[in-house]
Amino acid sequence: MALDLGHRLAIARHARRLSQQVVAKAVGITQKHLSQVEHGHVPFLSLASGTVLRLAEVLGVSTDYLLGRTGTEEETGTPRSSAPRATPLAPRPRARKAASVG
Repeated sequence: MALDLGHRLAIARHARRLSQQVVAKAVGITQKHLSQVEHGHVPFLSLASGTVLRLAEVLGVSTDYLLGRTGTEEETGTPRSSAPRATPLAPRPRARKAASVG
């Protein structure tokens, strides 16, 4: 049986022993929204691509895995980093303009 996005999210999250609250906060969505996605109540096409990217990053899996394009739950065994990201992703700081001497 093929796993859908919600099941793959739940499997990856459980493999890392992360709560829905921790993952949702790190991704920038509500715990309720994450729960709805995991249970298949939110259509995949309604998710922003950035949300899918952040979920993959936080859970240490590829977007291809989440989207069902590759592998099984075995891909969730080892996170990409030594520890899952548990803080919200911050926007990149803007470069400061050099002060002109005049």
